[in-house]
Amino acid sequence: PELQVDDFFLNKCFGAMGSDSMNSSRAISTAAESPTQIQEMFDSMSYEKGACILHMLRNFLTEEVFQSGLVSYLRKYSYGNAKNEDLWNSMANTCTEGNFTSGGFCYSTSQAAKNAYLYTEEHLDIKEVMNTWTLQKGLPVIIVEHSGSLIRLRQERFLKGVLPEDPVWESLQSGYLWHIPLTYITSSSDRIGRYLLKTKSDTIKLDKEADWVKFNVDMNGYYIVHYEHSGWDALVNLLDQDHTLLSMKDRTHLIHNAFQLVSTGKLSLDRALDLTRYLRHENKTMPVLQGLAYLEVFYKLVEKRNIPDVATNLKRYILEFFKHLIDKQSWSDDGSLSERLLRTNLLEMACDLQYPPCLQKALDLFNKWKNSDGTISLPTDVLEIVYSVGAQS
Repeated sequence: PELQVDDFFLNKCFGAMGSDSMNSSRAISTAAESPTQIQEMFDSMSYEKGACILHMLRNFLTEEVFQSGLVSYLRKYSYGNAKNEDLWNSMANTCTEGNFTSGGFCYSTSQAAKNAYLYTEEHLDIKEVMNTWTLQKGLPVIIVEHSGSLIRLRQERFLKGVLPEDPVWESLQSGYLWHIPLTYITSSSDRIGRYLLKTKSDTIKLDKEADWVKFNVDMNGYYIVHYEHSGWDALVNLLDQDHTLLSMKDRTHLIHNAFQLVSTGKLSLDRALDLTRYLRHENKTMPVLQGLAYLEVFYKLVEKRNIPDVATNLKRYILEFFKHLIDKQSWSDDGSLSERLLRTNLLEMACDLQYPPCLQKALDLFNKWKNSDGTISLPTDVLEIVYSVGAQS
């Protein structure tokens, strides 16, 4: 638990999405006919995207079904060769003789409608679902239009570097369709809603009217979500009023999605910045790091373009929002891995933005180290920060 594997995995999926949103991406499963092509298969698409869609499948089928199918697959194909569909078939047929004799849990193709399939009442074809994720490149963006108890959904390919008004937009969108296991929560229900979107557009009717809806619960799915009309406003207000109503992963996911959508022109930067407003009250590592990373990117962009007024205001904004966390940091290697990662990133940013207390502390440590003739060592977490400030002085 102290390794904070969930934090690490979220970042891996965010990284995979970044690569997969470019038109230069590739499908996980592609033909390889030469040693060079085979070697090229061992990249982030195979490993990071592969891990993320398997995690989505695990959440889709439930942990018990996924583990049972995986064990069945490994036993059946150990010391042999296997194809994608062999794994999907193993997931769809997890019954063993022991299940029937012991009365244990069992999931088979013939029982799909009445056992573990939580998304719709129809028959589940795992191979059909997963082929849409492994045999085509890219990832989808779900566009949500919510009003009262009705949710309208659309899916399209999420693309960076190409805007809807560009001539090639239609051709790059054509032919892409995913079977997406959606999860969502609302203000009017404590349970997680589930729905399998297999068409370009569809609707969901809620049991009750809701003030807000949030899709991709805990970032268990491999897709971006955009909320049209007042959807983002409702989520911004929710975070401002009580951000703890959403999980740490959901808060991180919202920040990631908002700035990803800014990069494609679907969401304004003002609205994304509004979403980060609640961070002054945030004390969890992942949402803070996510917001911090994007704010730093925009600050450096503005600074490079030589827009001093905007850069000064953005610098003040960032320091104001993270001051409560910066001032709490110790210049040491104490704490969990997650806490240490937060410390390094916060102090590095603070000194880059010329925050006086940060600069003074780093300079004091540098002078103490320099005057010790090598008899003292600087804490690893702040080593580069101290050397950087010291060298500049």
